[in-house]
Amino acid sequence: MFDTEDFIMAVFCCIDDFLEEITQGRPLRQRGFAPSLTDSEVITMEIVGEFRGLDSDKDIWMYFRDHLVISAVGVITGFTLTPANGSEREAVWDIISGIRGLLIGDKGYISGELGEQLQASHLNLQTPKRSNMKDKRDKSFVRLLTRFRRLIETVIGQLCERFNFEKVRARDVWHLTSRLNRKLLAHTVCIWLNRQSLDPLQFEQLIPE
Repeated sequence: MFDTEDFIMAVFCCIDDFLEEITQGRPLRQRGFAPSLTDSEVITMEIVGEFRGLDSDKDIWMYFRDHLVISAVGVITGFTLTPANGSEREAVWDIISGIRGLLIGDKGYISGELGEQLQASHLNLQTPKRSNMKDKRDKSFVRLLTRFRRLIETVIGQLCERFNFEKVRARDVWHLTSRLNRKLLAHTVCIWLNRQSLDPLQFEQLIPE
């Protein structure tokens, strides 16, 4: 779809247009010496670097668990971090703002109480059943859930393999979340650039080898 130079230009145009809309022309960096690169150029360099796997540094490890909300087409719409021993059921409230309808989670979200609480917020939580639980749901609905679980696994696989999401090094929480958000932005931009494809998650199509 793109050669490397065209891909960089496409990312820059995407970032420049959306950044102008978000900031209304106000520069992100408003103090200090005039930067030699624009905000759009800096963000473009970071996104292209993430796509190419150029994201290493020499900081120390910090371990957290990540929690994602993904749309039906694979766009990441919510994200939060908790300590490694944090509760998935508590984290869900940080990432469901503005969501209504069907919410698919993994087995860690199995809880009658949580399901009732989410139902009160107009969310229908559905998860796989444990091996010792009977599944009385319609088989076609269970197949639908399985299909969306594969979509979720695809996105998580991309974050881990292409964007090295599980190997982020940071000195503190601020730098950790900053780097993770950069990776999430890179993933979203790739979907946007690939939006005309039958499968926007096929990032290999963006720059043929």
